[in-house]
Amino acid sequence: MTEARMPDPITLTEYLELEETSPVRHEFLYGTIHAQAGTTRRHNQITQNVAFALRQAARSMGGQVYLQNVKFSPLEGVVYYPDVFVTCQNTGSEVLFNDACLVVEVLSRSTQNVDLREKLVQYRLSPSVQTYIIVDQYHALVRVFQKPEWKDQHFTAGEVPVPCLGSSLAVSDVYEGIDFEA
Repeated sequence: MTEARMPDPITLTEYLELEETSPVRHEFLYGTIHAQAGTTRRHNQITQNVAFALRQAARSMGGQVYLQNVKFSPLEGVVYYPDVFVTCQNTGSEVLFNDACLVVEVLSRSTQNVDLREKLVQYRLSPSVQTYIIVDQYHALVRVFQKPEWKDQHFTAGEVPVPCLGSSLAVSDVYEGIDFEA
């Protein structure tokens, strides 16, 4: 019987070159790449709601909100495509940011384990990420992890604090127009 062989790791430079021409987005974790699945209409609407709700606060702090197709590197050797992230310093390159203060992921069945485990670990270790928000798309639940304790806080209503923007995010804004019965 032949032994299964893992593909050789690739460099960050090779990964970035691949992403320039690939019709499929990939995330990069220490030399391995992982293809990204498409999203649902609900996932997309929640992502837009979050970005819209954060935009004014980010701009007032000199920051910018980025959506799904922009790469963020929380640590050397790691590149993700967060659903939403906010950067206030705008350091990095045109294609890869490394200074997000806030990262938001909308859970899907195919990504929830990665979002709740792998990405939580990487974002906790990031020097720039202060708040990691995980939004459930199947029912109204916003989970928040913040420096320094990184406790798992659950919000089903009210305001989610976003200290790096000196603001908050209303759970009602996150789920505006979302029909959980559909």
